[in-house]
Formats: sequence, structure tokens, C-alpha cells
Amino acid sequence: MVRFVWRVFVYGSLMNPCEVLRTLGRSCVGGLGRCRELVEECFRARVAMVRGYRRIFNKRSKRWGAALNLECSGNERDEVWGILLYLDLQDYVRVKAREVHYVEYPVCVYSFKDGREVRESALTFVSFDRVSYGKPSREYVELVLRGAKVWGILDRVLENLYLADGRPLKDDVEYAGIVYNVRKD
Repeated sequence: MVRFVWRVFVYGSLMNPCEVLRTLGRSCVGGLGRCRELVEECFRARVAMVRGYRRIFNKRSKRWGAALNLECSGNERDEVWGILLYLDLQDYVRVKAREVHYVEYPVCVYSFKDGREVRESALTFVSFDRVSYGKPSREYVELVLRGAKVWGILDRVLENLYLADGRPLKDDVEYAGIVYNVRKD
């Protein structure tokens, strides 16, 4: 039997392995490191990035205040680092249900396999219901940053992570403590 696989690029809270496992109905035990191993094993997950986009907290969210979104910058030097997941139909449907206020959007992702850059097409989720105000909750920012750290891409994520008003998150005093704590843990 041939099993169809969806390649899905995640760049927000689903970079956090515990969130991936919860969303896909699996147990998250043993800490972030163990959860990362399970996500790699179950979903062939690996670090990936898209070029020409900015990661910005400009999606209105009742739960998080402002949620992450991708915004096309047109500048190939802008890189959004995240995780590429390989999902079967059942898992893809679960992710799509979670991202209910986003739409599927095709992107070209770059990942690394055996030391070589690999280019693949994938789907991600974006929202066209954008706001230019509002801030994400501290809990959401920490969830995203801890996910980035466990994959070894925290600095790359912070380089291209903006608040809805266009300011870099790393320059906002309100989030400085979270960035500091995630770096030192």
C-alpha cells in the first residue's frame, strides 16, 4: 500500500515537540529532549527554513493575544527557520484542525540532509486576517522559543521574529526576561 505524505513546515508553537505530540494524539513524557526524539522518529522531523518571509505576531488570537504568522517580505535574505514534518493523512487532518483560522499555503523549504541543502515543496499555514497591534502572551512566546532552542535554532528564530508593529521581539523589554531565561536553561 502506498502511503501519501504531506510535508508541513511549522514555524510557531508547533516547533515545540510537546505541542506536536499533543496535537497528534501522542504522549509527551520525558522532557523536551525526549519529545524531540519522538517527533524526529515518528514524523521524520528536521530543521528547515523558508526564504523571503518574516515571522511576525500579527494574527489575532483569543488564546495567545497575538499568534505567529508568515509575511512575505520578498527579500531572499529574510529566513524563517522552523521544522519540517512528514505527516500521513490522519496527522495532517489533526494539524489542519488545530490551525483552523489559518489557510494552507505552499512554500519552498530548504533543509539539510547528510550535510547537503535539500529543496522541497511543502505546505504551511498562514493567516490573511492580520492586525498591526497587540502582543503575544508571555506563555506563547516562551513555548515558541523553547521549541526553537530544543532544535538548536533559537538565535536564527530571534533574528527574524517581529511584533505586529514591526519591532523585533528581542528588542522589546517586556520579553527580555523570557529570552534570557530560555537562553540560560
